[in-house]
Amino acid sequence: MAEHIFSTTEEITDHYPFLATIKFNKLKPSMKFVERRYIPELMDSATWADLLTQLDDIPGADDEWKELIDRVRDACAYLIALHYIPHGNVGIGEMGLQVENSEEFKPASKDRKNDLMRGIHEQAIDHLDLSIKWLNQNSTYFTDYAASDLFDASQASLINDPGTFSEFYPLGSNRWVWRLIKPWKDKIEKSRILGVLGKDYHTELITQVKNDSLTDENKLIQYQAQRALAMLTMDAAMVNLSIRIDETGVSVYNNASQPANDLRTTAEIQRMQMAQNRCQLEGKHALSAIESELQAYAAANKYATFFNSDAYTAPADATVLNDTDENPNPGYFNAL
Repeated sequence: MAEHIFSTTEEITDHYPFLATIKFNKLKPSMKFVERRYIPELMDSATWADLLTQLDDIPGADDEWKELIDRVRDACAYLIALHYIPHGNVGIGEMGLQVENSEEFKPASKDRKNDLMRGIHEQAIDHLDLSIKWLNQNSTYFTDYAASDLFDASQASLINDPGTFSEFYPLGSNRWVWRLIKPWKDKIEKSRILGVLGKDYHTELITQVKNDSLTDENKLIQYQAQRALAMLTMDAAMVNLSIRIDETGVSVYNNASQPANDLRTTAEIQRMQMAQNRCQLEGKHALSAIESELQAYAAANKYATFFNSDAYTAPADATVLNDTDENPNPGYFNAL
């Protein structure tokens, strides 16, 4: 079994254009950090061990393993570059910090380094996210992964990927933004969405999506629930993502440190408040629409899981419908 995802500089340069003169030992500390930091996000320990075993004979591996190895190596190579560059030409010797230089190569300018780091960062996270997406799509082959808690967690939300989120609020070209807002998404789903749907009905929606068996009536609820989740997530993210807490205390981040030729600017406070208010209003409207539909028209033959859950509150003068009764009102969404 191989010890690491790469064994030589040549293997790394097949996936990221490092200079061929770089020594493998120079990259190894960054590689070890990448494996410890990012691989647990990508796959379970059993699948990782199997992958390292497959590296001993890649030509003889199944096509699925070959594809996974190639994708994981793409992600790891870019992540290695991302973590190597800040200290790649800096050494610590008897005289303290020293910058390596030569007649043939000189250190890149600060602006060039910032541009490169930004590009590598975006591509590294793209490769990582695409690897996760591909592994989820092919989980029936990778049985250890399919049985892992990591896979279950990747399917446990109403919105599990940036593509679905962008159907309601575009994240732009930087897929790593998804990683920044995901903690807020998970918090909103637990605190706001579950409060309306109830745990049992929320689980039913997710299970039906996972099994590709979503009913027509649940499609309407799912859409509004995803819409509410995305918009309320952005409402929280717009305020909180600019706040940083570190060893110096609490600070508000701005783009003052960006290169002079970077034309992107921080949104003005007024415009950000307008965007935030829009997200909040649309999210609350979607939640209200769901609540009105479910509380008014849930019955034994419609939204049955919600109807039989603690989340449903029957009105004092309610007439309970059963499977043989016909609901004269088609429901909130059908009237739209």
